[in-house]
Amino acid sequence: MRLRACAAGAVLLAFIAGCTEEAPKPSAEVVAVDAALAKLRASRSYVVEFDLEITIGVPTAKLVGEGRYRSGDEPASAVTAEVSNSLRPTRIGDFALTNVDGVRYARSTAIRTPAGRPWVRLAGDEKSESRYALAVAWLPPTDPLLWLDLMWRPDRGSSKQFYGKGSERVGDLPTTHYIGSCRSGVGCAGPQLAAWLERNAPETAFVNVGVWIDGDGQIRRFSANSILGLDDGSSYQFSIRAVVRDHGARVQVEPPPAGQVVDAAAIPKPSA
Repeated sequence: MRLRACAAGAVLLAFIAGCTEEAPKPSAEVVAVDAALAKLRASRSYVVEFDLEITIGVPTAKLVGEGRYRSGDEPASAVTAEVSNSLRPTRIGDFALTNVDGVRYARSTAIRTPAGRPWVRLAGDEKSESRYALAVAWLPPTDPLLWLDLMWRPDRGSSKQFYGKGSERVGDLPTTHYIGSCRSGVGCAGPQLAAWLERNAPETAFVNVGVWIDGDGQIRRFSANSILGLDDGSSYQFSIRAVVRDHGARVQVEPPPAGQVVDAAAIPKPSA
């Protein structure tokens, strides 16, 4: 009886072990990208110069600008951009988005505000409010910490992968270019990107990313593209390509002057 019990126990343990799938071991490329991401996070501040395109029907909206990011105990960010489109390649407007103390403020030439109050304090539900205009509602993040922070999952189908594409120069710096993908959208995104996708584009199926890392392990450029799937069944394409600079330099981000801010609820919808 005892031998039978031991044999049965061994079979059960083998069965449990066979049904428990371990997370795949990270490749050398994934380890390199994760280390560079950790170094960027540890720098606590950086500046991104980006070129972003959003396509919802015709034309394609283009935003060229700069993002200043501060992490750590007092995270904050300030993004400014000039707006054009594929039909009118010259500048047709300006856009700014500032995040300080967890409060977001937007300024856009597409938003009608009371005289002398160009900044809108966002209410958090801008996705459903047409009054905020496209650039505010669905602007994909320009922060590399979000797009490159992909996570491992036990399911092999949702794990991240990176591959070395070769050596390239970013400005005067030699770098190694890696490309990667996340094929389960929200499923393998890190916490911040997952929160953004769940709020704005929950049906997103994939994200493709690229990252350029110099000899000191610093991220010097990144790219991302996807077809972002909305919860109403529609979708839009986006792509971003950006240079990362000023790692660890002091980044000043301040909220707009109180006298120039209006609450989102006070902004009439275009049909009003």
